[in-house]
Amino acid sequence: MSELAHCYGAYGLRIRSALALPFFDPLPDACAADVTVHLGAIPHTLPGVDRPVRAGTWQASPGVFLLQMEGVARYLIADGREVRIEPLGGDHADIASLLAGLWTVLLQQRGVVPLHAAAVRTTAGALLLIGRSGHGKSSLAAALVERGHALLADDVSGLALRAGRVTALPSFASLRLWKETLEQMGAPLKVRSRVRPGVEKYWVEASSACTQALSVCAAIVLTPSHHADIRLSPVSPSDAFALLCEHTHRARVLRAMGQRPAHFRVAAAMARQVPMLRAWRPRHPFLLEELADHVEARVAELGAASAKTGAAPRHEPPEADPPEPASSAPSIAKTTRIRAPGFVWIACWPKSGSTWLRTVLTNCLRDDGEPASINALVGAWLHGRDEFDDYVGLDSSHMTAEETSRHLARFRAAAVEQLLAAAGPTFAKTHEAYRLPDGPPRFPRGGKVVYLMRNPLDVAVSYARHLDLPIARTIQLMNSWQAHEGLDPHGIHNR
Repeated sequence: MSELAHCYGAYGLRIRSALALPFFDPLPDACAADVTVHLGAIPHTLPGVDRPVRAGTWQASPGVFLLQMEGVARYLIADGREVRIEPLGGDHADIASLLAGLWTVLLQQRGVVPLHAAAVRTTAGALLLIGRSGHGKSSLAAALVERGHALLADDVSGLALRAGRVTALPSFASLRLWKETLEQMGAPLKVRSRVRPGVEKYWVEASSACTQALSVCAAIVLTPSHHADIRLSPVSPSDAFALLCEHTHRARVLRAMGQRPAHFRVAAAMARQVPMLRAWRPRHPFLLEELADHVEARVAELGAASAKTGAAPRHEPPEADPPEPASSAPSIAKTTRIRAPGFVWIACWPKSGSTWLRTVLTNCLRDDGEPASINALVGAWLHGRDEFDDYVGLDSSHMTAEETSRHLARFRAAAVEQLLAAAGPTFAKTHEAYRLPDGPPRFPRGGKVVYLMRNPLDVAVSYARHLDLPIARTIQLMNSWQAHEGLDPHGIHNR
């Protein structure tokens, strides 16, 4: 039993740890512990779980979670009270960084719903900034903190029901910002340390932090778009519930640990109680300060309405909202099966016609007489970030490029194996390079390939509009060996 020499606080919990956890807020040494973090040997598999840890990733059963990251450590999280870590060659900075990414599992075990959202304190309560990685949650939170709003949580917000109200728990007084975000912010920021060696992401101390749990007053869903300006549109309660499920952190782990009832209660209460807005922002330029202006103005309106009525108003969406992007691609297990020979890859550059081809295929091969929905086309996406992170059990933004590449190869192999074993033929789309320069093939064997070719001059124009970048910059990206979907300085892309 290792000595628990370090005392911290996070998400309303008191933590005693044998390992230094610099991202959490320190507490006096005499604090009693809600959670303990020990170093020592742990089992290679969970009792009652038939299969071993998948390709060095994770297992879960009610109240227990086991993850192994090769070359770093093995982690066992149990009953929302205990974390055990067995080092596997990683230094303390690496081990602690991955634990930060796994802390949401402990929250799930305690019945707390982890939402992929930052949160700040406003005069009306906690404001949630919901969005996928790269959509600007931390950047907007940092900008709002600089305007006097105290930070409540960054990246992941813990939500619980308190006296019937959805409540956001305080996490810790640090933001995680990428290097380019720090350079764009301009304001003087206190950088604590790099999140992890080899990852260009940094712990930045918030100038003001809230340590009290707060009722949630509003939620903003950040959505990059091709519009040149910023647009805010209300979200109906039914759509709000779907968005909350979509942005629940590590939902697959939550299900494996038997926490779906707690998640449903919180998500349903939030969809009923909390006004939700979708903020459409230009991809480029970000317009961060303008976005902060819009958010502050709308939250002030909600606060004024709440003061008059005693409850924040619900809104129905206007008749003509900006069009929403296609929803996340189906998971591996939900790949559409159609009557066609074998397993077929549909490979091409982005903006080269894969969606058009899959629409034609879906309409030709379906037998129900209904036109195909763009959100339910044949051709699963086998390497979106959500699916990959669920497979590994850890956000790819916490992983080095080498780790991401290694696990991505295993993830693809498992996906293809499942598709080849399916009861019917399937399609899968990809924008990936078959191999990198001087490297082995990056795709597992199996299946036929349809390779779509479009005039590169046309691709450059369409892709530039899609990325909201100048054509010259787009051509530069297309001509780079790094122009592929799997690896990225921030992990991997969603679609």
